[in-house]
Amino acid sequence: SSSASAPIPNVLAERYASTGMLALWSAQTRHGLWRRLWLALAEAERDLGIDIPAAAIAEMRQHLDDIDFVKVAAYEKRFRHDVMAHVHAFGEAAPAARGVIHLGATSAYVTDNADLIQMQRGLGLLRSRVISVLRTLASFASKWKDEPTLGYTHLQPAQPITYGFYLAGVAQSLERDPGRLADAWARTNISPLGAGALAGTTFAIDRASVARSLGFEGQVENALDAVATRDFGIEILSALTQIALGWSRVAQDYHVMVSHEFQKIEFPDRVTGTSSIMPQKKNPVVLEHLKGKAGHLLGLYVASATAVKG
Repeated sequence: SSSASAPIPNVLAERYASTGMLALWSAQTRHGLWRRLWLALAEAERDLGIDIPAAAIAEMRQHLDDIDFVKVAAYEKRFRHDVMAHVHAFGEAAPAARGVIHLGATSAYVTDNADLIQMQRGLGLLRSRVISVLRTLASFASKWKDEPTLGYTHLQPAQPITYGFYLAGVAQSLERDPGRLADAWARTNISPLGAGALAGTTFAIDRASVARSLGFEGQVENALDAVATRDFGIEILSALTQIALGWSRVAQDYHVMVSHEFQKIEFPDRVTGTSSIMPQKKNPVVLEHLKGKAGHLLGLYVASATAVKG
């Protein structure tokens, strides 16, 4: 399916993604970022004295988000090129800029930088959620610090502990997750990649200015790079996989504790599903989701790492 046509429904996104993540990774957001990248490029080129009319800048700024995806689809069918389809559709919306949109740039300038921006924002969303959960765990650990329970190891009874002590252990095992996400975020905080690299304009454009206008605070990537190197994705996927595997272990522990054999805890109805044949049965779907997502991420990481090294 082309980027311009209606996307094929993704069951993973529809069933499991948050509203914030769905909005972030939508076609509207992605191609709105492309238009912002083109605007930043035109402004930087105008500052260098390239003949880009003020009306072109103004019209581009006015039409950053009103994307006509029907026109984009028609252009892509004609040109067989997703970036050029959006260039022409943007040119229709901002006719004064028709001749200067994407001037001197490569396709990777919009595609790869949009990837980096979306990954950055996604990491920020996830980090805030992880920190929130860790705070909740700390609060619960304090609340239940004196609640006695029997500890288990290797599915066998061990020494008595408190439930608060157990929760503190869970929090401690996950406390490195925000740092992992922060490190991955810092790694993506370099841009703009491919700003005119293949058209001979790399050394003329003030790439640092373009980067600042897009919200990048770190260094500008090697000026000779026309595309983002794939280690960006691997490093982010590595961090996400490590985090998911940690939560999967916690989910497995809880899955055992909620089982009929142990019955040490019981989940509220709002986080469980029902059975199609046993109405009395509570399915811990939240735990199943965590373990399933971890397995999916691990598969993606192994496949991606193998592809990059190959």
